Amino acid sequence: MMYSKTLINIRKAHGLSQAELADALGVTEKHIVALEIGHEEAGFAFVVKLKDKFNLHSAPILESARNELMEQLYMWKHAIDYADIDKAKELQPALEKAAKSSYSPGAVNFYDIFVTDYYRLVNDMQAYEKAIANLIQRHEAFGIRQQYYYHMLMGAKAFVEKRYQDAIHAYKTAEGLDKANQWNGVRFYYGFGASLSDRGYATRAIWYLERAKHASIRNRVYYNRSNKRFDVDIDGYLAYNLSKVGRYEEAIKILHERLDKEKRKKSKRGIGYTHFSFGRVYKEVEKYDKAIESYDEALKYLNKEDDAYLANLYHKAVLFHVCNRYEDVVEYAKKGLAMAKDELWRLLFDALKCSASLYDDSKQVVYLIETVIPKLNEYKQYKAVIYYYQRIGNYYYENGDIEVAYKYSNLIIETQNQLHRELIEGDM
Repeated sequence: MMYSKTLINIRKAHGLSQAELADALGVTEKHIVALEIGHEEAGFAFVVKLKDKFNLHSAPILESARNELMEQLYMWKHAIDYADIDKAKELQPALEKAAKSSYSPGAVNFYDIFVTDYYRLVNDMQAYEKAIANLIQRHEAFGIRQQYYYHMLMGAKAFVEKRYQDAIHAYKTAEGLDKANQWNGVRFYYGFGASLSDRGYATRAIWYLERAKHASIRNRVYYNRSNKRFDVDIDGYLAYNLSKVGRYEEAIKILHERLDKEKRKKSKRGIGYTHFSFGRVYKEVEKYDKAIESYDEALKYLNKEDDAYLANLYHKAVLFHVCNRYEDVVEYAKKGLAMAKDELWRLLFDALKCSASLYDDSKQVVYLIETVIPKLNEYKQYKAVIYYYQRIGNYYYENGDIEVAYKYSNLIIETQNQLHRELIEGDM
């Protein structure tokens, strides 16, 4: 009934009777009455028409209900991501009803994108295909604003799934639709910047991440809207990319300021993620002892259910790899493998473990070449592939097989060219 009350509040705020609202939206008065008493659910077209007619896209009257629903959707997404089938099934029916009655196109889109993952989790492939077809059909019927939000959501979904090139394409398409720069905000700038960062495009990433930071400050100052979910991540990504282009002192200053803020808020996740970001910056400037200290500190605060915990384990293992501490690499890779739920994380940890064991177990070379690297290529993890080609090339070189080592040098060049081509296609 919460969403029925929202419609009543919107109508009364504009001084309209049920008949006048029906006339304004081109529907019957009977439909408005049924929506207000909760006997019918609002369709997506009705929601978009309502919001566009009364310019409700950032209206305070919708803020509370929308925020509550988004929190519930993210809880559901968390259950789906961690394969908690019972919890996901328990939450799904109420969320479907709430999303379709929320008067928020964004909430409906998030539900319809998340539900594709839900159907895949419960192995209902018929429903999965129908949900995908629904998204595609709706996209074709969207106005420009809704096409923009559609590509934004697809970019966010691709980023979460670590399909960074797909995310870049989606965000770039959204940017092209926003000719007057009216809709770009924190979520857009952060998503695009983080995707560019994870593809290695530091200079362009900084440009978008700095705008994400400014947009976040503007939201707090002018609209009294906080972006707690993004501020910590924005500063972390921004500092990391600044360190990559030689602006180390700026990077450290940003992280110290962020750490002070998170300590004042007593946010364990914020403190942990900021320590993790310190680790990435110190590693980039080859201050390895400080990097290890930062990663260790991060593990004290991050929740093991948080993706950042796995990322922290992975980056610490990579750092040990750089320092030739192979026993430590294997130890942390095994921890990551035991905790990782999705295939890509398992592949990344598996590749580290194999690479650290090359010189003790020649079978790992074959496994890395025939099983792990092809899968990493499927995920377009080209930077990781290049790194492991280097390791394999060194293995063959040190064992006197110069011809095979030369072959892997050529594969490195081919992969670098592929990465470069995709960066150009996705961003320029």
